[in-house]
Amino acid sequence: MHLTTGAAGQTVTAFALAYGLAAPFLAAYTSRLPRKPLMACALALFVLANLASAAAPNLPLLLTARIIAGLGAALYTPSTSAAAAALADPAHRGRAMSIIIGGLTLGTVFGVPVGTIIGETISWRASLVFVVAVGPPP
Repeated sequence: MHLTTGAAGQTVTAFALAYGLAAPFLAAYTSRLPRKPLMACALALFVLANLASAAAPNLPLLLTARIIAGLGAALYTPSTSAAAAALADPAHRGRAMSIIIGGLTLGTVFGVPVGTIIGETISWRASLVFVVAVGPPP
């Protein structure tokens, strides 16, 4: 796309702001919905938005896709935590929550460097396709 470094950075900011600002509101708004279909929809939204990001022909569409991906992540993360807490018996809720948070952490710790390597050796679009490939189907 021949973007400046600042414009490319906006795509990261768009995702992060959508994720960080929307998560508490989406968690509250969807708290009474069944977890399994909600998580499936959130994951599908995240995966499809990352695919749209990889295919975006210009910055406005890329920013829009990154915001939608952030919303999918913002919906998915609290839903998984709520599902883990609801499914585990009281004695094992802490363990269930630590598995969810540990998985998110490990995904970041290993996924970011792999995505960076893919982005540097192939392209930034390939890095986003990698996110789509490792996003399990709902």
